[in-house]
Amino acid sequence: MIDAVAICGPGFKAPTEAELSGYLLDEMVEDMRVDLEENRKDWIAKGCTIMTDGWTDRRNRTLLNFLVSCGGD
Repeated sequence: MIDAVAICGPGFKAPTEAELSGYLLDEMVEDMRVDLEENRKDWIAKGCTIMTDGWTDRRNRTLLNFLVSCGGD
């Protein structure tokens, strides 16, 4: 993340907390919704596999990853 900010240069103005939790978040959610709908169409046409992977850290906290695998291009 720091590298990405550094590329923007010294005049870069970071978004405020209100912007990040407001309209910027809303835009990102909508972008993800559009991407998800495109993926769902592929899942219907080609099928998919839902996978999970998990482990426990040294403090006995569990981390689970859920993934969807879909054949295609």
